[in-house]
Amino acid sequence: MHEQVADIVEFETQSEIEKKTEKKTSSRLIEKIKQKSDEIYGKKD
Repeated sequence: MHEQVADIVEFETQSEIEKKTEKKTSSRLIEKIKQKSDEIYGKKD
């Protein structure tokens, strides 16, 4: 479980960097983060 959380933190950090350098891809990166979170924690409707 701890490894998965670390992966998400690392993924979010990477996407923050990419978001600053290339705003076009930021929405796609956010979607990837949401999907990764949903896979691990389950969707919250």
